[in-house]
Amino acid sequence: LPSFGAPPMAVLEVRCHRQDKTDVDLPCRASLQPGPEAALAAPVHRELYAGPGRHRFAVTPGPYTVTLSRGFEYEIVRSDVSLNAGGAETVSGGLERSVDSKGWVATTVHVHSELSIDSTCPIDLRMYSLAAAGMEYVFPTEHDVFTDYAPYIDEFGLGAWLKSDVGAEISPIKGHFNCLGCRLDPREFAVPWVEVDEHGDFVRALEAPEIWKNLRENFDAKVIQINHPFTTQAFMYSIGFDEEKTIESMTGERFNTEFDTFEIYNSHDDRDELYYEILPGWYWMLNQGVRKTGVGAEDTH
Repeated sequence: LPSFGAPPMAVLEVRCHRQDKTDVDLPCRASLQPGPEAALAAPVHRELYAGPGRHRFAVTPGPYTVTLSRGFEYEIVRSDVSLNAGGAETVSGGLERSVDSKGWVATTVHVHSELSIDSTCPIDLRMYSLAAAGMEYVFPTEHDVFTDYAPYIDEFGLGAWLKSDVGAEISPIKGHFNCLGCRLDPREFAVPWVEVDEHGDFVRALEAPEIWKNLRENFDAKVIQINHPFTTQAFMYSIGFDEEKTIESMTGERFNTEFDTFEIYNSHDDRDELYYEILPGWYWMLNQGVRKTGVGAEDTH
């Protein structure tokens, strides 16, 4: 019988700390690019996410340029390393915080992990990646399940850098909506998409305003967000959006303005979608005096 042994690997140990205090560890990301002195724009072979302290990763042997980073507020540190099969090397660096963000909070309002039906990202990787990206206060938006990342943040020792509130992404067929700052409810699909009769048989799909009202009244939603409004189960098209119409003429059972934020950029959007659909749809509201906050989000799975 053929042998299916694993290829020989090397070990890379990663540690980041504050530039001014070498004894204060930081969560960080290590980006590996093949070859020494790789250009910043060169392809990345692998991204490694390290929590505080020293983290060890199995890596394909070879020469790499390693970039240590922590979001947009810190300078990067780059170094070359050569990894030999069966060997181990260490990369470490002091990251300088060069952006004064006092009075501001780095947050994400659209993020997924293995707790969502369509994601395979392990929960530990999600926590480390959020901390390594410099996030400070996050809203989990797992599909149709209210989640607070706080227990996971504590489990992985990230409480000094990362806090969580309760959120969910409600995901009916005709559009997806985030609920942020909600009451935690342990049930899956606690927010119904459909109406059923006394026998549990389907009667009709609920419209967005009905779902939003339920989120406010029964789940204490502080923020309701329309996600990817013109793509991926595009809500705006599902209601027959027409930029020649007024908001008043479109308000009714299927649409009203009882939401708070409008996702004007999702990392899955391309440039044409942004310029020719999403932004004009947002301006359509703004120009009629409906001031809904535009939000950019990664929607990472």
